[in-house]
Amino acid sequence: MSRYCNTPPEIFRFVSDTADLSEEAALRCNLLLETPVQAVSVPAWQYGRDFGATCVFEAVFFWLLLRGISRFSCGKSLALWFGVNLFSHPLIYFAGPWAASKFGISYGNYVGAAEIFAPLSEIIICCFFRCRLVPSVMLIVAANLFSWWIGAAFY
Repeated sequence: MSRYCNTPPEIFRFVSDTADLSEEAALRCNLLLETPVQAVSVPAWQYGRDFGATCVFEAVFFWLLLRGISRFSCGKSLALWFGVNLFSHPLIYFAGPWAASKFGISYGNYVGAAEIFAPLSEIIICCFFRCRLVPSVMLIVAANLFSWWIGAAFY
């Protein structure tokens, strides 16, 4: 499948101004974003790699939020950082695609919903543990966009 439209800037560029893309790139983006989502079945090692990569990519953002701004202990920061990812990542990785495939939802719509769900659920969890709202929103949204962008570049 195409390497076009895998990262936030590429999708934004496609949605906002297709005239800026070559005809081939626009066609590939459209094809990818309109493709129905397929349920995911991967070996445990591959999921572990992807989950670990997500945690690593988001580490700096969560460290700033939890240790720098919220002043949590190192142990509480690590537990919360791991916990929010443990909550959202399997839902986005397995449950979301399974449900989307049952209803014929396109990849573009699924990605949009997933990239709203993940940060929103993580913000709610962090605020439940008394993180400040504005820094939580900024850093968690940045962390999720960054991990999506970098993850798409690596995989």
